[in-house]
Amino acid sequence: MSKALKIILLFLKILLGLVFIFSAVAKMIGIDRFEVYVYSFGFFSMDWAFILARICIAGEFLLGVGLVSNLCNRLTTTVTLLVLLLFTIFLSYTALIGRTDSCQCFGSLVEISPVRSIIKNAILILLTMLVRPVPSFQWRPKWYLWAIAIVAPFAAVFIFSPLDSWMFKQKGAPYNEEYYEQHFQPSEIYQQASLGEGRRLVAFVTPKCPYCKMAMQKIETFQKRYHIDSNAIVYLVPQSLDTVAVDYHPFYVNDTAFLYMTYGNRPLIMLLQDGAPVETYHYRNIKEDEIADFLGK
Repeated sequence: MSKALKIILLFLKILLGLVFIFSAVAKMIGIDRFEVYVYSFGFFSMDWAFILARICIAGEFLLGVGLVSNLCNRLTTTVTLLVLLLFTIFLSYTALIGRTDSCQCFGSLVEISPVRSIIKNAILILLTMLVRPVPSFQWRPKWYLWAIAIVAPFAAVFIFSPLDSWMFKQKGAPYNEEYYEQHFQPSEIYQQASLGEGRRLVAFVTPKCPYCKMAMQKIETFQKRYHIDSNAIVYLVPQSLDTVAVDYHPFYVNDTAFLYMTYGNRPLIMLLQDGAPVETYHYRNIKEDEIADFLGK
């Protein structure tokens, strides 16, 4: 291999590594959306989906650093090919089931559909095969440096972004109890939504609130995962937003009632038993097992 060709291939390999590093950093910046995206497929419980999301971020970052450093070239490029193939199979699955939302390959920084991401992966696979013959640098660090280098990204991602279930164990979200009893229960919307009948999950949300959207994705996922009756889940939206296009069917509440009930904080999620509040949640402390057990009975 000529020196010029070696330099070109090494440059391409560094570029490939930077793509993986950028992908990991972008996912970390938008960790909330990425973890909800992983959970939305319903393959894992919420906690395990969020753990898998962080493992994926750390693994991508480690792989990117490995490519940029040009150490253990055969091993690094082999793992890169396997990872890209696995991601491509997964993306093919998402396309086949009709998912057209962003695959979160570059987090929320770059919106990209599954089909376009498959094309992107095909290019990266060809690039990986192209740089595979590049000879590795001969530096051989001590075993403990290898250990630190491997463990550090996985530890860092959990330190910088702990699981919500670790940080928000306290249940309950504030709501105006007096207003609920004296004004909301007697209201017409309360009757229209049948909130006083049986067990209901009531979510106060607004269409443009990103945390409301992600909370709804969580709710919709464990609704499908635990086969919960869709009639048991009610979304309440401020009346002034009834002209905003949404892909769900909410009940519209008087703006004043919405504000008094939530204190302006949303999403507010309430579990009601025959109209009586049993538990409340905000976005961070949603308890999948508790809600599934409550609505599944």
